[in-house]
Amino acid sequence: MAGVEATIERAERGLGLGEPNYVQTWYRQRNGAAYSGNFAWCDAAVTRWAYGSGNHAAVCFGTDFAYTVAHA
Repeated sequence: MAGVEATIERAERGLGLGEPNYVQTWYRQRNGAAYSGNFAWCDAAVTRWAYGSGNHAAVCFGTDFAYTVAHA
């Protein structure tokens, strides 16, 4: 399943996440030690859910994002 619905489904699975969580772990593995420990992971989550739903290219424009302002 791809498209908006798939991304929303992934996001809904993440409701109520505490810290640390799988989004932080996944993002750190992809992007390095700068993301060690707890970090503001709101946009990293959007990146993870887009990647997991097959929408990474459409949502992330060829890169990863953890900083909402950069993504916007």
